[in-house]
Amino acid sequence: MLFLQKLQTKRNTPIHDLGKINNIKILVKLKSFNNLKARPAYYILKEAIKAGNINRDTIVVESSSGNFAILLAALCNQIGLKFVPVIDPNINPSYENLLHTLCSTVIKVSQRDNTGGFLKTRLATMKKFLDKHPNSYWTNQYNNPNNFKVHYLSLGEEIIKSGFNFDYIFIAVSALETITGVSKRIKESQANCKTIAADVNGSSILTLQPMLIIFLVLVLAFIPRF
Repeated sequence: MLFLQKLQTKRNTPIHDLGKINNIKILVKLKSFNNLKARPAYYILKEAIKAGNINRDTIVVESSSGNFAILLAALCNQIGLKFVPVIDPNINPSYENLLHTLCSTVIKVSQRDNTGGFLKTRLATMKKFLDKHPNSYWTNQYNNPNNFKVHYLSLGEEIIKSGFNFDYIFIAVSALETITGVSKRIKESQANCKTIAADVNGSSILTLQPMLIIFLVLVLAFIPRF
């Protein structure tokens, strides 16, 4: 039990009223990257520990462009687990430096995949690592149902408990975890609320075509299974 109790994240970030624009009331829920990514990082680890998939000797591994890996590294350090991130040249240099500070091993790929990006190469490299280390666990942010479930249970629930009735809710698409969990929870309580998906131009989620977007953002080279 002490193993689980050491994992801590902040929750229930505030909703701010921005007033009205063209007679439409605008509300925003403030989320920092580390808070938004901390929720699934914490929940995925916690559920894997509860299920017996992670023990004190397990190596946790994840393919990440930076944010998710940093939070997994910090949480693993809190509870004494080894974490190995698989990154690529598109990572922010400050994020890479931080990962080298937090992790004894950082794997960085350099070969582009057939989409022109690195994601598929990272995943293939990670699979080789998993095959080589039997007591390793992939948190699998792209297809782990706990990734969107935590947004359903926490972020979605916080929005519902705010007491507001929404006509529309705008949510960034990203890897689908936030929009899937939050929109599902809101629809259960406010069936008439419409979810509007927002993402960068050229997103593989919205166009169904993988491509690289040079805005310091790498759009996913495949569509997650949420």
